[in-house]
Amino acid sequence: MIKTVMNSIQSFFKMEGQSSIILGLSVVLALVFANTEALQHTYHAIVHSPFNFEMFGFSIIGKDLHYLVNDGFMAIFFFLIGLEVKREFLHGELSNPANVMLPGLAAVGGLLVPCGIYFYFNQGLPTQSGWAVPGATDIAFAFGLITLFGNRIPTSLKTFILMLAIFDDVMVVGIIAAFFTENISLTYLLGAFIACLILAAMNYKNVSNFAPFAIVGFVLWYFTLKSGVHATIAGILLAAFIPAKSRKVYDEHNDVCLKRPSMLEELEHSLHEFVSFGVLPLFAFLNAGIAISMNDFGNLGSPESLGIIVGLFIGKQIGIFGVAYLLIKSGVCKMPEGANFAQVYGVAILCGIGFTMGLFIGDLAFKGMDVDFKLPILIGSLLSAVVGAVVLHLSSPKKSEVKATA
Repeated sequence: MIKTVMNSIQSFFKMEGQSSIILGLSVVLALVFANTEALQHTYHAIVHSPFNFEMFGFSIIGKDLHYLVNDGFMAIFFFLIGLEVKREFLHGELSNPANVMLPGLAAVGGLLVPCGIYFYFNQGLPTQSGWAVPGATDIAFAFGLITLFGNRIPTSLKTFILMLAIFDDVMVVGIIAAFFTENISLTYLLGAFIACLILAAMNYKNVSNFAPFAIVGFVLWYFTLKSGVHATIAGILLAAFIPAKSRKVYDEHNDVCLKRPSMLEELEHSLHEFVSFGVLPLFAFLNAGIAISMNDFGNLGSPESLGIIVGLFIGKQIGIFGVAYLLIKSGVCKMPEGANFAQVYGVAILCGIGFTMGLFIGDLAFKGMDVDFKLPILIGSLLSAVVGAVVLHLSSPKKSEVKATA
């Protein structure tokens, strides 16, 4: 059982490492398009490609590709996050309370400190609405960098950042639901609630076919979108009702009952590649097109820019490492097996990479405002990536030393 879990974690990190390369290329491609005069028009034409939808009384009119990805495809991303969270709490590392405290409290520190730093710089200003921007961690990039170190980084530390990311994602979803909602429509909210009741009944009855869940899930997404609550929340809600029990399938040829993975496990496995190699790179390409000019660098001293850069690069590492250090030193929690404080510090710095999720929250927080938040997010994330990678390189054993002890 332990070997199976470890193999699944290793294969997960291998895929995340590959997807981070695609994600990085998407960001670079978007920057090239946005800063090349001959390609700017093409880029904006792609981003704002018209999107209209009408079917069975459901209609979304006058939107574009950017809207479809941010409010539609990203719901699939959050659906996957919800599946991971549910599995971890039921059968994974998070099912053991002793394994929850260190990454859980470190994630809280990694959210409160950067958000507090941003609020310090922007208190009383219209831009204070962006307080949550430096609080998110782009775990795909962080995973990708960690995989470059191979077995120089102990699996326990990789599991630590995985669990920390899960807590971080849950808190980000809570922030989106609580603070970034538009005018609430009680009628559509009631429709979303009824959809949840139907999903709960299907879960209770152990419906084994995903198609009914997908249909009701779409209705839930539509009602959530129309209610004023951000539509990505529907992904988390749908995941909560996906059956997690393994299923039995009758093999007529051999006259035996075979144990089949749960719907949750099958969906999680099938969606990982689609999200990692499709949804997130597409989101990054459509949102990372920052047209950079010298004037933009002149605005880096603005309160919102300082709040984002300092929050991501300084706030994240102080919040995560500070809490982890106190918990381990006091004996409340144990150091991840085979790791040291310098490696934990390096991981804490890497958590300051907040690119795609930072852009996502920034779009919500600064809606209707002329605020340049993308370049500060890029700078804060780059600083965190470079410095975090250097710290991990210096604090981890060399490949020859790892082979010698293997």
